[in-house]
Amino acid sequence: MNLNKKRESNLLLLSIILIFFEIFFLYWLNPIRYNYNKIILSIIVPTLLLILLINKNNSIKVSFGRFLYVIIFLTYIILNYLIAPFHNNFRIELLTLNILPLLILKYFEIINNRLINDKILHYLYWFFNIFNVFNCIIIILQINIPYFMMDYYSLSSNKFYLDHLTGLIGMNGTHILSILYCIVIYLNLIFINNKTDHLKKVLSPLFLIFTLISSILISSYNDNKSYYFMLALYFIPVLLKVFNGRLTRSAVFQSLKYLIVIFGIVLFLFINPTTKHIIIDRAFNNLIKVGVDASGTDKDERISLFNYSLSIHKEYPFGVGIGGTQDYMNTPSHMGISELSAKTFEGGLFYLVLFIVAFYHFYSCLLKNNKIVYKIFVFMCLMFAVYYQQLFLNSCENILFNLLFIFIGIYINKNVFYEKNEVVRR
Repeated sequence: MNLNKKRESNLLLLSIILIFFEIFFLYWLNPIRYNYNKIILSIIVPTLLLILLINKNNSIKVSFGRFLYVIIFLTYIILNYLIAPFHNNFRIELLTLNILPLLILKYFEIINNRLINDKILHYLYWFFNIFNVFNCIIIILQINIPYFMMDYYSLSSNKFYLDHLTGLIGMNGTHILSILYCIVIYLNLIFINNKTDHLKKVLSPLFLIFTLISSILISSYNDNKSYYFMLALYFIPVLLKVFNGRLTRSAVFQSLKYLIVIFGIVLFLFINPTTKHIIIDRAFNNLIKVGVDASGTDKDERISLFNYSLSIHKEYPFGVGIGGTQDYMNTPSHMGISELSAKTFEGGLFYLVLFIVAFYHFYSCLLKNNKIVYKIFVFMCLMFAVYYQQLFLNSCENILFNLLFIFIGIYINKNVFYEKNEVVRR
C-alpha cells in the first residue's frame, strides 16, 4: 500500500513538473491553442490511466451525482454530433477543448488530495515567487525596450503590442498573468505568519508588497483591465478568513493591518508622479471604460458575441457543433474571446451550463469548506471567468485556476492543513 502511494506521488510530481515546463516555457515559444492543449492532454491522460493501474486492486467509488453528470454530458455530445451541422474538426476539438477541461479538474482533485503537502507547498512557494520577480523584470524591460524577448511568429499573428507585454508568459497571456499574480499573493498569505520558517516569515510580506505594486503598475501598461476586478474579487476570502463570521477585537486588528498595508501601497503609488500618472490615466480610466461597456450595449464585444451565439439557436438548437467553429461561414472574428460566447456558439446554452456546473463542483471541492459564503465566492469567480476569460478553451488558464483554488483552500483551512501534514510525518 505504501509502495503504491509512493509510486503515485512520484508519478503526480513528474506530471506536474512537465505541466509547469509547458506553461512557463513552451507556451512562450509556441502559444497556439491546439499545440499546447495537445501537450497537456498527452501528460494528463497517461497520468490518470497509470493512477488507475496503480490502484487497480482498490475499488473505484463514483458518487451518483458525478455518474449522472457523465451520462448527461456524453448524451449531449452524441446529440450535438448527430444534429449540429458543422463538425469537420470534431475529434480533435472534442478531446482538446471539451473533454480535456474536465480531465484537468479531476487531475487537480487528485493532486490536491494525494500530492500537496507542506514540503511540496514550500517548493511551489519559491518557484512562483522567483518566477514572478524574474518575469516582472522582463516585462519592465519589454516596456522600455520594444520587442525584447518576444516571439516573431506571435507578433506576426497578433499585432496588438500590449498583448505581448507578459514576459515569459507570451502572446495573449494577460489573463494567465492575472491568475499568476493571485497565486503568488495567496502563497505569500499562507506563509506570512509562519512560525517554523523565519526566512519565509520575513520574505513573504516583502514578496506580497512587491507583487501588489508591480501587478497594479504592469496591468496598467499592458491594458489588463480584468486584473483589477480579479484583485478585488479574490480579496474576499481574506476578509472572510479574518472575520470568520465574528466581529472580534482580533479580527478588527488583523483587518487594520491589511488596510495599513494597502494604504501604504496606494500612498507610495500616488506620491511618485510617474506612478500617479499611470494609475489615474491608465488604470482608473480603463476601469471607467469597462464599467460603461458592461452596461450591455454593443460596445461590449463579449455581450455582443453572446447575443449572436444565442441568435443562431433558432436555426441550430444544439449550436453549430463541436469542431464547427471554423466551418461556419459567418463566424465573427473574435468568437471565443470568452467562454460566454464560445461554448454557447459551439453547443448551445445548455452546453455552457454543463461546464459551469462541473467547474463549480470541483472548485468548491478544492476549497474544502462548505460554508455558504465560500460557495457564493466560487460562483462569483466562475461567472467572472466565464464572462471575461477562456477558462475552458485555454488549458493553461484552467490549470492555474485549479492551483489558485487549491492555495485559497489551504489559506482558509491553514490550521487543518498543517495538522494533517504533522500527522503524516509522524
